[in-house]
Amino acid sequence: MTASADLRSIIEVLARQRGVDLSDQRPDTLARGVGARLEKTRLDARAYCERIEGDDGEVTRLIDAILVPATTFFRDPPVWEALAAEVLPALASGRSRPLRVWSAGCATGEEAWSIAMLLAEAFPPPWGFDVTGSDLHESSVETAMAARYPLAAVESIVSGPRVARFLESDGQSVRVVPALRETARFEVHDLMGRALAPRAAVVASFDLVLLRNVLIYFDRRLQEKAIERVAGTIAPRGALVLGPYEMLPGSAALSLRSWPGLPADLHVFRREQIA
Repeated sequence: MTASADLRSIIEVLARQRGVDLSDQRPDTLARGVGARLEKTRLDARAYCERIEGDDGEVTRLIDAILVPATTFFRDPPVWEALAAEVLPALASGRSRPLRVWSAGCATGEEAWSIAMLLAEAFPPPWGFDVTGSDLHESSVETAMAARYPLAAVESIVSGPRVARFLESDGQSVRVVPALRETARFEVHDLMGRALAPRAAVVASFDLVLLRNVLIYFDRRLQEKAIERVAGTIAPRGALVLGPYEMLPGSAALSLRSWPGLPADLHVFRREQIA
């Protein structure tokens, strides 16, 4: 761990070097990541600050240490069952345009590909949907774009029929099939940065936003700000899904309500039409 002034100096260097503002991250998350790199490099905070001013590789390693991606296919199965049975059919009803989905903070992409599989099952070809995945962690986004994962990532997690339909195996790894890969775009995007939504999105209006296990890295004030920003991208009657340990800030109650008929602990919300 490093003193707050040293921590701010290091985060300021990251902002200058990469244009990434990590000041919104929780202090303990920042301190843990920076502390890990200080220990690894055996430098004090001041020397480390000088190091990252001219070492792009170390900047990448520091961002990796701060933003530890963690995700799996179909994480928290009851949520995915509710999306398939209740939410996606409601969103698809009477639709005259493609259904748009944003997986915000998608890490290495398993969540984005999971929702793409559900959508492919819900819509007959040609598939009437598009998925945008985004994350601040550059190497994770590259993994998501490649759409290749170890066999262990799908074994006993992704059902046999889905593996057969949506994944190709070479015996050691699996890759999302080309037709499904064409439905998704990925981009490095700062949820709290200037751009409200990723540039890769067709338009900055989504029918479903997955914002799962992202708010836990923010303090309460920034959680409210993040929800306010994200809610602005959700179409009326669209859905927002949070992680199992994340709560909807009270300030969002005017526009977001628990999805009708679903248990509140699934943290699926519908954006109400406000007159």
